[in-house]
Amino acid sequence: KQTDINYDGLEVLRIKPCGSSYVCILNNKSELDIYNLSQKKPSYLYSLSGVKAFESSAQGLLVVNSKGVLNFDPVKREGFYELATGGYSFDSLTPGSNSFVIGLTNNAKRKIALRVDQTKQNTDSIDKKVSELQRMAEVLFVSTYGNYIYVSANLGDLVYDPATGSYVYSQEVKKVVEAKINAEIDRLGIDRKIYTITSNAF
Repeated sequence: KQTDINYDGLEVLRIKPCGSSYVCILNNKSELDIYNLSQKKPSYLYSLSGVKAFESSAQGLLVVNSKGVLNFDPVKREGFYELATGGYSFDSLTPGSNSFVIGLTNNAKRKIALRVDQTKQNTDSIDKKVSELQRMAEVLFVSTYGNYIYVSANLGDLVYDPATGSYVYSQEVKKVVEAKINAEIDRLGIDRKIYTITSNAF
């Protein structure tokens, strides 16, 4: 079905149906414009500002803004956040069956991907806790996969060990860093019964 939408010279970044008779258009001003196509002539309804990306999914329209991923109903004009992305910068969004994968860059400039199961409730906000753990001066990066978390610790410079004739990390430094990381894990409430946590510091 052809439509006649005058977009006043704005660059269209993405256009996609977002309902039985709606179409969503993302422009280069980060505005998501919603049009109704039920009549002969498309009618502009409203806009959402600050939009970085959007995708249609079986669970609703997924709209990415600076706060996170909003599950939005364009008819009711309401929604809720599926995921808050504080501490991360957005890269990509891929919808799936009852889930989506979001590509992000963390505060250590490392690329990560999070899979969000939309059928399950968020019980522990592990993404936020990992982001907080990443902020420690003693942590180089945190890598997660499922229920496994690996913490790469900043152990300083290698020192010479005369017993082995090789350069190793200081055991005293490792003990201090281990204690600080474990204390932060406990403070953040990362459940060790659910997550297996390993590190080069312990």
